[in-house]
Amino acid sequence: EGVQTGQNITIGNVVIGTIATGQTGEGGHASIYTPVKISNAFRIEMAITSKFKYGRWDFGPYQGASGNVAYRITYFPDATPGLQIQRVTSGGTVAIASYDQPLRLETESDHALVWTRDRSGMMRVAINGKEILSVVDTAIRDPFDGFLMINSGGQYSVRWINILGRPVK
Repeated sequence: EGVQTGQNITIGNVVIGTIATGQTGEGGHASIYTPVKISNAFRIEMAITSKFKYGRWDFGPYQGASGNVAYRITYFPDATPGLQIQRVTSGGTVAIASYDQPLRLETESDHALVWTRDRSGMMRVAINGKEILSVVDTAIRDPFDGFLMINSGGQYSVRWINILGRPVK
């Protein structure tokens, strides 16, 4: 029961710096959100880079105008855990899967990230073709209303994002 084609959203060439002073560096925050219907089963493909070994980067599909219900991947540069899948609801944010070692994406080349979620709630995350996270979570069942990226103190580049899923009305 994988993702069926029918929905294809492409977002290209995004650089997420920090906003606080207009300079990149620890302490600044920036966010980008794109209101777009995304099915509950999805495949998100991204080409990403991280420039510095500090900060935090959260991204993923959200529900509602305020984005207070979501699944997010959180990247912690040069830290343990290096990557988490988080579920965000009115009850708070819970890490549902963690890659319990540093994940170093601070290289000159792009890294391929693929995040899938099937209709049974099985989520998998692969970096450069290697699966590093998998978890089943069925707490969020409805389609999503958009895609959000939050930068907390680092500098991240997204060469492209491709979101595939079932058609959503």
